Amino acid sequence: MFIENIKIEKFKGFSSAVEVNNMKDMNLLIYGENGSGKSSLYEAIRLTMYYNRLYKNAVDGAIDPADEIRRRDNWLTKLAYAETPPFIVEINNTTYNTLNTSNVDCYMLSYVDSHYFPFDQDGKLSLNAMLWGLNFPDIPTDFVKDSFEVILAEVNSVLKKEFYLNINITVDGTNDYNIIIEDRHSGLKKSTNIDQYFNEAKLTIINLLIKLSAVELLGDHSHEKLLILDDVISSMDMANRTFFTHYILTHFYKYQKIILTHNASYYNLFQSAIILHEKNKWIQHSLLVVGDSINIASSSVLKSRDAKTLNDHYITGRIASNDIANKIRQCLETQIHELALWLHMESVDQSGRIINNLLSGTKKVYLKVDGKKVLLSEDLNYDLQNILNDGTKTDSGKVTDCLNKIREYDCTNELTKLIPIIKEVRLYEKLVLHQLSHGRTGLPSFSNSEIKKSLDLLIFLSNSLADISKNIYEA
Repeated sequence: MFIENIKIEKFKGFSSAVEVNNMKDMNLLIYGENGSGKSSLYEAIRLTMYYNRLYKNAVDGAIDPADEIRRRDNWLTKLAYAETPPFIVEINNTTYNTLNTSNVDCYMLSYVDSHYFPFDQDGKLSLNAMLWGLNFPDIPTDFVKDSFEVILAEVNSVLKKEFYLNINITVDGTNDYNIIIEDRHSGLKKSTNIDQYFNEAKLTIINLLIKLSAVELLGDHSHEKLLILDDVISSMDMANRTFFTHYILTHFYKYQKIILTHNASYYNLFQSAIILHEKNKWIQHSLLVVGDSINIASSSVLKSRDAKTLNDHYITGRIASNDIANKIRQCLETQIHELALWLHMESVDQSGRIINNLLSGTKKVYLKVDGKKVLLSEDLNYDLQNILNDGTKTDSGKVTDCLNKIREYDCTNELTKLIPIIKEVRLYEKLVLHQLSHGRTGLPSFSNSEIKKSLDLLIFLSNSLADISKNIYEA
């Protein structure tokens, strides 16, 4: 596989350095909310893989060498973060304009590519127009003429056998190869203004299948193959997303794949599909907006050891008291980010309940870490029953012990300073990372008891996530 590592800094939405490593012989799945840098990552790869083509477009029309340099610099300036060059874009430790891509066939499709239909003035849609202007290797002049029958046969087969759609695609007899869509179930057959008769989801599937069927026919078989998809499934329902995922994993298993999505449910769906088809061949990352910068976190680092290490470092004095609050906020944001992804498929019960209780302002939060064990309200009930059933104690003694035990578990007050952060994470609706986690200006200080309770919550969250990951992905 071609891409082994990626480094981006001061490019488009990336103000600070972001790196993806250890990609040799691996595919990449990335989740990130809108505005978190997915498109910037896509554009960085595009800049590298299609630099010569993009350069030629940028300087087209230059009247002399000086004008060419000015046009080039203007183009690159617009790509820099806050239009303040220079920027860094490197693949395989090589800068974007010097990487040798002559032995690579890279196919890139974005949301726009999957949802754009270049109708002509008569409302017709041709195969030639659909395959023009894509981020594909150069398409031979007679490609559509020579390949349209194979493309249509493949698309119709996949529509029927893999998407279970009773739709058939043909073309008219013109040199443009205008598309005709027939819905065999309803008897509807249209060749003009098809977007007025067929829903967006079906048209998106047809659009993608035509372009991806062309991908299977293009390029040099001796070259490395890359397939990069950025949010192409947005208009599909869950069933069609599942079919599409299966299609990608089974038809393009020889390609190195990079899949970018802002949809948490699809990210989870794709993770589950990987287990069936390409287990241990994928790296999974999340893009996080933290403060004014974008960070990238690997799913492999969102484990209990991170919170536990933070706790151990604090206890042993390796992290100073004046630094711990910021560390807790950073770690909590990362854990909540992962938790929110899981809540899209309702995998977390107790974690969600604890956070909801904390946010309610009226319910208590009972949580206690005892060694490696995380004790919850159910454990508190068990402890209270043992106290009440203790025949050696007086009633007044039992009341006193019960009150002390409740205080021992009650961490509500200590955790209230985390509420402003957690509130911004709409766990059951939309993931929004709060920007207060970095930088101490205006943030309240933490006492030792608050720090300890916050670390207990972190350990609980990270243990929950580790257990979920183990139960699902190692099943």
